[in-house]
Amino acid sequence: MLRVRPAAMTSRWEREKNVKTQRHEVLIVLLISLMGFVLRWVEPDRMAVEHFDEGVYASVLWHDSLVGTPYPSRHLYAPPLLSALISLSDSVTGNSEIAPFLPALILGSLTVPLFWRVTRDMFGSVAGLFGAGLIAMSDFHIQYSRMAMTDVPVLFFMLLAIWQGLKGIERDSMKHVFAGGLSCGIAWWFKYTGWLPIAILWAGVGLWWLWAGRRQRRILGLIRLGMVFAGTAFVVWLPWWIALQSEGGYSAVAANHAGFLQGWKSWMPHFIVQLTAQFQLDGLTGSLSVGLGLIVAGFARWLKLRSFTWNFVQAENDTFPPVRLLFRFGLAGLAMSVIALSIPTPLLLTCAGLGGVSGVVLWKVLQRLYDRRHREDLSPVEGWRIPLTEEDLRWSATIDPQIGVSIVAVWFLSMLVVTPLYHPYPRLMFPFLGSVWLGASAGVGWWIESNLSVARREMSQRVKVTLTDRLGQIVAALLTFCVVISVQAMDVPFHTNIYEDRSTLRGAAMQVAELCRNDAGEGAKEIVVYAFGEPAFLYHLNRGGEIGVPVADLSVQPVYHKTDEVPTYLVFGPYAKTSDRFWDSFLRETQRFEHLGDVEFRPGTAVQFDLFTPRYLVDHPELLVQKLEVYRIHNQ
Repeated sequence: MLRVRPAAMTSRWEREKNVKTQRHEVLIVLLISLMGFVLRWVEPDRMAVEHFDEGVYASVLWHDSLVGTPYPSRHLYAPPLLSALISLSDSVTGNSEIAPFLPALILGSLTVPLFWRVTRDMFGSVAGLFGAGLIAMSDFHIQYSRMAMTDVPVLFFMLLAIWQGLKGIERDSMKHVFAGGLSCGIAWWFKYTGWLPIAILWAGVGLWWLWAGRRQRRILGLIRLGMVFAGTAFVVWLPWWIALQSEGGYSAVAANHAGFLQGWKSWMPHFIVQLTAQFQLDGLTGSLSVGLGLIVAGFARWLKLRSFTWNFVQAENDTFPPVRLLFRFGLAGLAMSVIALSIPTPLLLTCAGLGGVSGVVLWKVLQRLYDRRHREDLSPVEGWRIPLTEEDLRWSATIDPQIGVSIVAVWFLSMLVVTPLYHPYPRLMFPFLGSVWLGASAGVGWWIESNLSVARREMSQRVKVTLTDRLGQIVAALLTFCVVISVQAMDVPFHTNIYEDRSTLRGAAMQVAELCRNDAGEGAKEIVVYAFGEPAFLYHLNRGGEIGVPVADLSVQPVYHKTDEVPTYLVFGPYAKTSDRFWDSFLRETQRFEHLGDVEFRPGTAVQFDLFTPRYLVDHPELLVQKLEVYRIHNQ
């Protein structure tokens, strides 16, 4: 006989069991986070400052004390928070080689549990567990977590800002809105695009209000919350805006950024380049994350619901949820990983996100669970014999899924339109990928909850299984089997760029120093090396004990100490060779430069894709190895 207990009659045993269930979910998240931590922190010797921007941000460790001012135009690249954290890391670790990477490593690792919590509140626990697995094993996110760049820290605070802002909207809470604005302001201190949560929140909540929210909330109240969010963010960022006035103001920053904005005519070519780079940077761990995330989330949902209902929810000899769902979740996860190995994972996640978000809107399973949780309603649906339980409500969203879908839709569409307008640096895809990851997580959460909902209805109504249903199950099993075995005949990317050796530039800098020392002779107490457009090289050179100075013009003369000439050298590499200004200056002064030799190094994939498009590298594989050219500077 079916036994149903209303919410008001929840026993002490059931409340304690609910606490244990929460601990169970947290334990899973901790294990996923530990995996993400290990994937980011292993092989530290392969991490080294290499990218142009890394050299600029890490210049705080040598240039500021050597020259007494920040690296030239460092304010144009980003606000100073990352450089300040790198300096703090260096002080804490005692001049360690890992210091420049600690901010991104720490915040990248913390993004895993944060993404779980954000996605869990927006779309339920199933989506949260799946999303945590995605971030933990994402090749792209792991690779940039191991770089001294702003992108991973900014994504962390963007997610935190949007999450707190949504909680403030949901609960009409100034406290959460203020926390969201504070997080947005911190993101703004990392990167000039850190204000994006303001636009995403305003546009997303506005869309939700027009769609469904106008029946629940007054627009003036929402505007008030939005103003507090934006105002708090701007107040936090205001000190840096004031500091910029001595450097030409924010207009100088905007003018610099405008140089990377190439307009609508470049949208499609840039979009293709960005997609190609994503496909190249995608690897084995990211492909596996899709299937493993679905299996972990689906199994956890099934097992906890089964253990919660077995003793008091029973329909004759059948228990809920049925075992066939467990097999379905497992086969779906296996199939998704196989597909992700065959086609690029970002493309698969985009499709899953689009399909899932559409499902959330059209078949409101997540919305129904949210409404039930909001009303603490466990009453069975009319005509159903299998009721909802506390476990169902606990796994539901705590923020209205309609608001979450609106945020994801606005976020996705805006980044899809705007990102390809800029020069196609791969790292610019991070804001876009944030929306893709959220959408895909929502889609998986919706699919699993929909399967449970259908199974509950079928078992309640005792629907008779027809021959057509059996044939459909057989066909689905055969298709899954074909997908699994087809991977053996495909050229799947069993690779990852996560742990490629990025220390070759560090070794090249030491070789340049040796080359210059040999030319200067044993009597030279010191040498001076000028470098055009190679801040990462200068970082390694100065950390190695030599004097390296950046220059923007090659009319420099040999350095003199009293009346003695100090051996002075010029070094340039791939970044300089992409600059027309460099070639104009070099050709004017070339008669004063004596070529001493070249030192080769192999940049990492992220650096290569900033210098050249993936297609161009395929046609010119010789560019995978770059060189630093070394010259002795003579008098005019």
